[in-house]
Amino acid sequence: MSDAPRVVEDAPRRKGRLRTFLASGSLDIQSKLLVMLLAVSIVAALVVGVVGYLNGRNSLEHAAFNQVTSLRESRITELKRSFGQFTQTVVAQTRNESVIGATKAFESGWDDLQSRPVSDDDHTKVESWYRDSFVPQLDARNGGTANPDQFAPTEDPQAYLQARYTAPFTDYDKAIDQDDAGDGSAWSKAHAEYQPYFQQAVESAGYEDLLLMDTDGDVVYSAYSGADLGTNLHDGPYRDSNLASGYEQALQLTSSDDFVVTDFARYVPSLNVPTLWVMSPVCEDGKVLGVMAVQVPIDLVNQVMTGDDE
Repeated sequence: MSDAPRVVEDAPRRKGRLRTFLASGSLDIQSKLLVMLLAVSIVAALVVGVVGYLNGRNSLEHAAFNQVTSLRESRITELKRSFGQFTQTVVAQTRNESVIGATKAFESGWDDLQSRPVSDDDHTKVESWYRDSFVPQLDARNGGTANPDQFAPTEDPQAYLQARYTAPFTDYDKAIDQDDAGDGSAWSKAHAEYQPYFQQAVESAGYEDLLLMDTDGDVVYSAYSGADLGTNLHDGPYRDSNLASGYEQALQLTSSDDFVVTDFARYVPSLNVPTLWVMSPVCEDGKVLGVMAVQVPIDLVNQVMTGDDE
């Protein structure tokens, strides 16, 4: 009988412990739910952030790509426009009466040189120019050791002209200033008459050079009287150049309205720098008299492609 009250007294304590246990269990579930909700929120925020970042990056990349593409297309359009104007200027010049007259005069003068004697002194002057001036400049630019003999004239008319219009000068800018060597030849007479016209055309337009070739492949005129003056494009030292290949194409054209543009290629007479030529036939009364070739100024391409350094 003495144990019964203890049993009754113990029951409330068990219920209290149960309530405490149940209360503790309920708090754990709330915490877990809060943690889960927080985790879901963080993950959702991360997902939204990553998606936003990727979308933003893609948008920026797309905008940058569009800007570069637009700039590239703008530059290409500008290059085509500038180059189109350049080629039309060259074509217009081949129809000029001065160019037609010069082509005939230089070709006649070239024929006259076939019978002109070339002295040992002439050959010595030309050989010295190649050995002491041209080849050292070529080697300095290219880091090679070229043989002067591979460029020296093999025909008397070429040696004759280079002895009077090329060898006396180490500076091409001075060579273009000479109108008449004073030798009394028909070629020099033509040069005295037409050099001022071509010099003005070359310097005002910024041409690297301007050449006239007859229908036999002879370079009968060079504005700067360089190493290509008097050479033959069929069998001379520059027969594998882009000048020679462009000449062959231009010679097949039948109208001065047509033209040929060569690829960029290194050209030895220009100290092996990459060159680009625009060529058009010189015609009179439907007959092709020869070909005029203009060496395109590299600045024309560089200025357009670099935005004139902007």
